[in-house]
Amino acid sequence: VQIGFFLQLTDLGMTGAFARILIEYKDSPDRGEYAAVIKTMWVVFGLQGLLVALVGWGVSPLLGELFRVEPAQQALFVNFMRAYLVAYGAVMSLKIFDLTLAAHQRNDLVNVGGMLGFGAGFLGLWMGFRAGWGLWAMLAGYGMMSLLMVSNAFWQARRIHLVPPGLLSVRFSRARFLEVFDYGKDR
Repeated sequence: VQIGFFLQLTDLGMTGAFARILIEYKDSPDRGEYAAVIKTMWVVFGLQGLLVALVGWGVSPLLGELFRVEPAQQALFVNFMRAYLVAYGAVMSLKIFDLTLAAHQRNDLVNVGGMLGFGAGFLGLWMGFRAGWGLWAMLAGYGMMSLLMVSNAFWQARRIHLVPPGLLSVRFSRARFLEVFDYGKDR
């Protein structure tokens, strides 16, 4: 988990900057810039998540040596770290919906998702341990928690019309990216 948090440094302040910049455009969602900010940052977060997954995949064997994992446990450690960091990168790429809710001051809905996710994560962990999965039960719990939290954020954002229609057809905006990056670089 600490390695995953460390790899979040690839964010470069974009998470906080995105929420702040989206606030500037949220009152005029019909102008197009609102959708452009969301789509652009979704692409950026997707690339950051991919970077975390790829770097995590590549450095996992080195981490086993760095942390002095016993030779008999090296393969398990490397496989687990790779699976965890790929999942972590995927979740990073989907944080756009939680952040959209937060920019619209709907932290209540984010917190509901967090509570449901916590319960689902506990259930996944418990079921995994009960099934004898050992360490992999932690990944099952993380997966169930993340899936529920991301699904809730997406559903809630769509339900209250915070996700603009036709978002997939909106183009990446270099101007919106530079605006977010300029704000985020000082964070």
